[in-house]
Amino acid sequence: AFADFNTDGAPDLFVANYGDLNSLYRHAATDNRWLTVRGRGMRANYFADGSRVRVKATINGESVWQTREITSQSGSNNSRGLEAWFGLGNAAQADSVILIFPNGARSIVTAVATNQVITLEEPAPPVAAFGMDRGFGAPPLVVQFSDSSIGVDAEIVAWYWDFGDDQVSVSQNPSHTYSSEGTY
Repeated sequence: AFADFNTDGAPDLFVANYGDLNSLYRHAATDNRWLTVRGRGMRANYFADGSRVRVKATINGESVWQTREITSQSGSNNSRGLEAWFGLGNAAQADSVILIFPNGARSIVTAVATNQVITLEEPAPPVAAFGMDRGFGAPPLVVQFSDSSIGVDAEIVAWYWDFGDDQVSVSQNPSHTYSSEGTY
């Protein structure tokens, strides 16, 4: 099992030997910089198992993207921590760190100092709240819809209204005319 037992950024190796002594091989640290990313899910799963992590850093003067997946392992003598390790060479910082949770939610941070373990949390979903100025009347019925939803961890940037009569709108607060009676 690989793990960074002494949190120096260099993954160490633990070998479980059935019927014999177990072994821990410590990886000697170097001057190279590193970053370890952990995820904490709210809706996906607590340990962010199945998430993808992308890190961008300038290494040796070149902008480099690295990608890792946070996955659990199973089987005999097979284990890995639910974190992603990144070797960053001489990078002074990670320019961008993006954690994509299994449900598609994203947590993004920028200008992250190296040589540390960070934990990114799954952003909370928006709290939906909608209203209309009238709910019944004779056609043609003009209804003004209003959005008072709240983006908890992120700004709401897009809307999609389906009025139930084959008409849609992408406006935040649309007005719609119902031309015939019915339940919509």
